[in-house]
Amino acid sequence: GKASAWFDYYLPLLFYLIQFALFYAHNFRLTTLNQLEKERKLQALAHEGEMALLKAQIHPHFLFNTLNNISSMIQPGQENVRVMIAQLADTFRYSLRASKMNLVKLEEEIRFLETYLSLEKERLGNRLNFQINCPKDLQLISIPPMLIQPLIENALIHGIAPAAKGGSILLTVNRSGDHLLFTVADTG
Repeated sequence: GKASAWFDYYLPLLFYLIQFALFYAHNFRLTTLNQLEKERKLQALAHEGEMALLKAQIHPHFLFNTLNNISSMIQPGQENVRVMIAQLADTFRYSLRASKMNLVKLEEEIRFLETYLSLEKERLGNRLNFQINCPKDLQLISIPPMLIQPLIENALIHGIAPAAKGGSILLTVNRSGDHLLFTVADTG
């Protein structure tokens, strides 16, 4: 009777429940170990990111200090070289600052472009002329940083540099309804 029902039904059920509990405990342990491993990897990645950020902060200081040292070693009569080093430092400062901002005033972007183009003019000499036309009232509008520079660089690389006589780049900024319209034209 009761003993046979115990062996026929309850004991297999008890073994099944024990197996299920062991399987569940093993699965829970594996999941926990996997989660701990993921957390360890995320902490390692966070640490690497913090170190990369620290290095990125150190490198600009080294760069600016080196540029200042080079500038101080320039002999009198080579002011154009000193000016170029200062302009180069200004472009680096702007790009570093801009990388941390979502928006900059258009006037800041234009100053950066003028400095960038002045450096390129030193390299290309009379082969490069440039002009930037932007009404004063538009210069207070905020735009994403480094928005126009790739267009100017493209005009330099593909339009001006290959031409034996060089050429001119014209940047024009106008309002078109609620939008700004940037036009980059080159003679190449």
